Amino acid sequence: MGGINGTPVLIDDTSLYEEDNLHKFIYRLAEGKERGRLGKNYEKANVAVWNTATFLTAERPILIDETVAKKLEGVVGRLIEINVSGNDLFDSAKQAEAIEK
Repeated sequence: MGGINGTPVLIDDTSLYEEDNLHKFIYRLAEGKERGRLGKNYEKANVAVWNTATFLTAERPILIDETVAKKLEGVVGRLIEINVSGNDLFDSAKQAEAIEK
């Protein structure tokens, strides 16, 4: 994600992440930069940074799971969870198909 500034990013299906890895992944996204590393000669390597909105999709809510929500206390203020089901996005299948084209 390094170098992305202002362009929204969509990450599809975070439900594939294991619970422990998901909160670590969200922390990394919210931090806006990679973890620092040392290069071959023990010098600080360049760290990629980003400043963007990231949209995550999942089959289940992230913050409703108490275990994950507890681990995300530090970034919960940066998360907006929108639950969508049924016909919340489109009035009809025809409307969805028209947008898809």
